[in-house]
Amino acid sequence: MPKIASFALDGRTDLHEKIIAGDKGRRWCAEILLYNGVMNEANVARLNALCSHSQVIWFGDNRYSLIRCRNG
Repeated sequence: MPKIASFALDGRTDLHEKIIAGDKGRRWCAEILLYNGVMNEANVARLNALCSHSQVIWFGDNRYSLIRCRNG
């Protein structure tokens, strides 16, 4: 999967952060699954920390990840 499918070319995670913040702001307490593609571990860890309850799932020989998060 190309990097642009997961995050902006400059490596920022704005879209992922907006999804997490939107859920928190609306107090939906929905379960969110965010595909991180080839995002580096530092960005994955930072996104993971934004969620109240979360789990990072690595697959593809730890090349790809998915964050399962719930806020509330």
